[in-house]
Amino acid sequence: GAGKCLAGIERVLDPLTGDYLPITAWAQANRAVMTLDTDTYALKPGRVERFWEQGEKPLVCVETRLGKRLRCTANHPLLTENGWV
Repeated sequence: GAGKCLAGIERVLDPLTGDYLPITAWAQANRAVMTLDTDTYALKPGRVERFWEQGEKPLVCVETRLGKRLRCTANHPLLTENGWV
């Protein structure tokens, strides 16, 4: 659904090149992304269907147990050991 956003400076893996690029690079070109197969929980290459630039929105910083940080809107779904929240 709409309104679930990442900060434009968040980097995303391009599975074809191995590069970590700012998410805004996907607005400029039709690039592959890593997607999650929800049946097997395996990562696989996929395609971005649409890129919506939504201007500035309040962001939260989410930190994983591994110390990775993600800046996203508060309603952006994340997969946890307890399912999507």
